[in-house]
Amino acid sequence: MWSSATASSDPAVASARAWKLVAVIWLGMVLNYVDRQGNPSPSQTFGIAANTITQVAFDYGPAASLALTLQGADGATLPATMPVTLGDSDFPATGTRTYTGSGSTRTIGNLFPTTAGYTVWAGDCSDADPQGSSSSGPYWSSGQREAPVAVPVTGGSVSATVKLPAVAATVLQGATPLAGVDVTAVHTAQNGTDAGCPGGETWDLGTTDATGTVTGALPYGVWELRVTGHTAATGSWPTATLAPVTPGTDPTTTPVTVSTL
Repeated sequence: MWSSATASSDPAVASARAWKLVAVIWLGMVLNYVDRQGNPSPSQTFGIAANTITQVAFDYGPAASLALTLQGADGATLPATMPVTLGDSDFPATGTRTYTGSGSTRTIGNLFPTTAGYTVWAGDCSDADPQGSSSSGPYWSSGQREAPVAVPVTGGSVSATVKLPAVAATVLQGATPLAGVDVTAVHTAQNGTDAGCPGGETWDLGTTDATGTVTGALPYGVWELRVTGHTAATGSWPTATLAPVTPGTDPTTTPVTVSTL
């Protein structure tokens, strides 16, 4: 839905049109309408000059929501507070917006209804985006996001599943599997070039089982696997590169051996 309000230097006309502007904002607040940035109470600042009419446009519609289920490859558990990012050209600056939350099911509300849809992926680092890039170019040369999730122009809720790859880390001390140790996945800081997580981030994958293995879901990206309280046997920890899959294909689990002293 599109609407506009105009301003006039005539006090009576200006007053009437101001009430129209208030009505537009009231629609968003009371009838649960939002603009293209998801704002239920949009505002614009404009000047009034003598003997002129100023028109101000508002583009808004019934608020929609996405009911998301986060699903790790092969049933892998994901970190409880994993953020989710949406892609839409109407989002300011980067065309993306990250939402925090908890649990494997999330509801993201106050979305503008658009049949063009929203692309969705897990994580907030720039290389979690299959089409993410830095000043050096794309992180993934042939990466593509999953097909957008369409939201009807009437608003309402739409369900979708966000699938994540996983890593199976097997910890060895010499040739012996190390059970009961904690493994973390670290996305190292990228010297400020990663707008999503400039300081890097760390996710706890959990504790290894009797075979020395722990499996956890992670966003796409390059992850360094570390064992809490231990030192890497080779002087540096191994990395797992979780590259985006072809849209419509399920992500997989990458096995990694982590050797400790």
